[in-house]
Amino acid sequence: MAWLEWFVHLAARLRIVDASGGNWAAVPSTLPAPVCGSEHDTELDGLDFGRAMRVHQQWKSRLVDVLDGADDKRYRMEQVRRDDCCELGRWLHGPGCTHYGHLPSFRKLVLSHRAFHVAAADVLATHQAGQTEAARNMIESGLYAKFSVRVQGMLAQFFLDRSGRVSVRFPKSASMPLTRSEPFRPAASHTPQATPHQA
Repeated sequence: MAWLEWFVHLAARLRIVDASGGNWAAVPSTLPAPVCGSEHDTELDGLDFGRAMRVHQQWKSRLVDVLDGADDKRYRMEQVRRDDCCELGRWLHGPGCTHYGHLPSFRKLVLSHRAFHVAAADVLATHQAGQTEAARNMIESGLYAKFSVRVQGMLAQFFLDRSGRVSVRFPKSASMPLTRSEPFRPAASHTPQATPHQA
């Protein structure tokens, strides 16, 4: 499978999730990143979308490793909660915002990425509270799983749209409303903001 086909798969997967009303039984498994083809074909405005997507997919296995007892210093709750420390987050709050901050699809991607980090931190908090099975369930079918699929699908769709390639359209009912009426502004110095499930 080539990079472009993989991105179409990820964008279509999100569309299936949205169309099914979040019915996870209807959601196809995420295919692994391609092993062939030029990853450089996925670079756009300072971000290698293919690399960012592969790194994003590694979160799940690393969180599972932490739940299984691994000590991964990169996965400390206070660091994980921040959405501006990973490669994708730095791009979203920096060059990506400069180029695309005016686009609603970009703002939705930023909000989903932020919610993903909050959900990942919640997995760690649940595990640290001694509820490891509940943390595993969050990874497989909770908010972590939901926002992982959303970030992958939205990032793939964003790349496809911006690069002028194939596009997988999202149904209007699947749009994620912005939580604020003012325009999106990147965090100058990141202070975690309350999201609906934190408040």
